[in-house]
Amino acid sequence: MKKLLILACIVLFALLLVIRSNQSTTIPSEGDDAQEITKEKAIALIQKKFPEVKNIKENPNITIGMTMYIRTTQKDNFWKLLFWQGSGDCEAGCLNDHEWYFIVKSDSSVEKVGEFERIFNSRKNGSDEKGMRIANFLE
Repeated sequence: MKKLLILACIVLFALLLVIRSNQSTTIPSEGDDAQEITKEKAIALIQKKFPEVKNIKENPNITIGMTMYIRTTQKDNFWKLLFWQGSGDCEAGCLNDHEWYFIVKSDSSVEKVGEFERIFNSRKNGSDEKGMRIANFLE
């Protein structure tokens, strides 16, 4: 029964990714030439196609109080990029945060593969969540 529940969650997660991104969520196979795409170009391509992340900037140091960052990992033929934005008392660690997950392939195509948002709800003294956080996305 537990295995069936886990399988159902995996299928639901895959469907949510497809619905939310309206794009293919397949990760490209390694081996193609991706050296032409720089990190800066990958970021620019994403910000051009997805205006909701246009104002998020890279920050080399993650510290308490910051309100945005971009993290990247380069694979053989694509880039994985995580855009993060926080708000609401960020000096104490941010009450709200929003994450966007992207892949940029060597042919300059951009895929949004996921999105997650956590919003503080004072009525229940907890957070409401939308989407699904992709753990270890950059690995």
